[in-house]
Amino acid sequence: MHGKFSLPGASFRVADGAVEDSQISGIADTMASNAGPVLTAPPSPSQASAELPTLPQPIPPKVTQVNEHTWLLSNPGYTEAVTLAVDQIYVFEAS
Repeated sequence: MHGKFSLPGASFRVADGAVEDSQISGIADTMASNAGPVLTAPPSPSQASAELPTLPQPIPPKVTQVNEHTWLLSNPGYTEAVTLAVDQIYVFEAS
């Protein structure tokens, strides 16, 4: 606890049992709101773009057969694996 606010002293991201990322906070202090930099939002565009970026578009996936029971489905936004194990279908996604 630092004055009237609370923040973690240290945080860690652990993946597969190993620390992948860590951040340790130093001493924090409050300051007057007018003592910091001016933060202004950029101007809004005059007209919205009619085109969607490539990523959110529903692009049909490229299907690659890995073996008799496993396929990869991929497009610019993702790659997923689909496999049949005995009588169960499994979908592995990275999101």
